[in-house]
Amino acid sequence: MTQLSRFSLTQRMEPLDRVGKEFFHWGLTENPFPITGTSLRFFMQKGQYLQAINAVSVVLRERQGLAAVYGEVGAGKSTTAKFLYDRIAITEGYKVAYVGNPSGTPSQVFSTIVREFGLDPVSNQVSRMQDQLQAFILEETQLKLNNIVLLIDEAQSLRKEALEYLRHLGNFERGEEKLLQVVLFGQTELIDIIKRRGNLWQRVITHSYLNKLGASEVMDLVNFRLQVVGGNVNVIFDEGALDAFVRYSDGIPRNICKIGFHALVLGAQKDESKISEHTIIQAVKLAGLD
Repeated sequence: MTQLSRFSLTQRMEPLDRVGKEFFHWGLTENPFPITGTSLRFFMQKGQYLQAINAVSVVLRERQGLAAVYGEVGAGKSTTAKFLYDRIAITEGYKVAYVGNPSGTPSQVFSTIVREFGLDPVSNQVSRMQDQLQAFILEETQLKLNNIVLLIDEAQSLRKEALEYLRHLGNFERGEEKLLQVVLFGQTELIDIIKRRGNLWQRVITHSYLNKLGASEVMDLVNFRLQVVGGNVNVIFDEGALDAFVRYSDGIPRNICKIGFHALVLGAQKDESKISEHTIIQAVKLAGLD
């Protein structure tokens, strides 16, 4: 008997056409804790996230040039960046580009920027692409009166040469207004990287730090995500489970999603009426957070 045959006799494989039944057990229409590819419906527009969005929005509206949003790994920077992108993209008078992986050479980074603005790079030389971008920005801002915005995620990966080229683009201005608005999103070391480049640091108008969530904020986020898909935190989790959820997540949204996903699945498989503290502890182990 083959290993696969032996497995088939002793294990019951979950049928693919029943994926999602664990969430129906809790009265939910879908998984409220996707770990990757998070829908922006789950972006909680309050607290530090709303503060960061508002601070950046003022810089963009007033055309002041450069803003930074940074924080711990898993704190929600990328989701904040994507939310801001979607918000700008539907706003009349704005054109926006998003770069999510800027770790390549300056030529690769600038080629990506040019393409994200809907252009074909005229060359693989950074200086020529800079000229191309400046011509594009000038036409859009002067003739079409658009506000041009560039969002760069994982900006701590930018090489120093690329940062210097971006600084030069940031010098492109009209009177007291910058013609290109840049928002850098990155991990905590981003600010140290910018500070080491004094000329760039002086141009940062606002910098927002996304901190770990406090206990009440963790509960707000869990309940918000559940409500989006038809649930309620106090109906699904018992008190001990909620205390454990706060404790083991360490206030990191990515951890919250990992624990929440596994807890809902485990609780449904055990046919719990409410998720228990023991189930949260099991979920923490499955998430690799113990």
